[in-house]
Amino acid sequence: MNLILIRSGYPICIVTHEERLRYYDALEESQAGGNLTPFIELIYEGVLESQEVWEKAAEDQKRDMERRRQIATRLEQPVKARAQNEYEVWFNAMELLKSYFKQFVEDVNETTTLRSVNLNFKDFGILSSEKYLALRERGTAKRTWFFGIEFIRETKRARYLFYFGYPDYMIKAHASVILILAKDPDLNYFYVPLNEISQPSRLDIFQVGFNIKEQKFVASTTGGVWDGKVEDLAWKFFEQVVERDFGA
Repeated sequence: MNLILIRSGYPICIVTHEERLRYYDALEESQAGGNLTPFIELIYEGVLESQEVWEKAAEDQKRDMERRRQIATRLEQPVKARAQNEYEVWFNAMELLKSYFKQFVEDVNETTTLRSVNLNFKDFGILSSEKYLALRERGTAKRTWFFGIEFIRETKRARYLFYFGYPDYMIKAHASVILILAKDPDLNYFYVPLNEISQPSRLDIFQVGFNIKEQKFVASTTGGVWDGKVEDLAWKFFEQVVERDFGA
């Protein structure tokens, strides 16, 4: 009986010890006289009672979940508020960095007189505040590409990607969310972080971040932690790419 009720989407019916005689009478009447009404009424009342118990349990669970959610929210609010303030400062710094690298690419293309020499800039957008918090707190997030730069000279190419990630031990104390520099060594759009590429083909800069407290850019390099202006960082990047990928 209860299996049928469950398969039909109803709660089970519990026949209590006090209702045992009524249950037997209902069965007897249904079998002897063919009157199913007493049995149906008994089952109907039992299902309603079970439903009331289930609904109360569901309400209690919902109330308990809401209380836990309120506690979690009260604990998280100051952290999220600080993270949002940090994100706004960080966002502006990253937009400044991207615009400077993009402008550098445009200036080089305007300056060169050869069609066989060209730079391409690809913008993938910036992290949302939710992804920023995920990287800041858990160190992982999906779809974190920021921008890419392709260098072309005749038949030779070099591709670099800047994507957001978790900082290494060198600049972790200076920035909680950073840009990881990666290269496409085989030109198959499979990017490898620069700190995993063997010298001398790799650049000296591995990761770039923004120190919110001190309001300056920082970078993880072969020589340690570098800090300075975004224009110096951009110049260092472009200069090293030309030297190490194009031998000039």
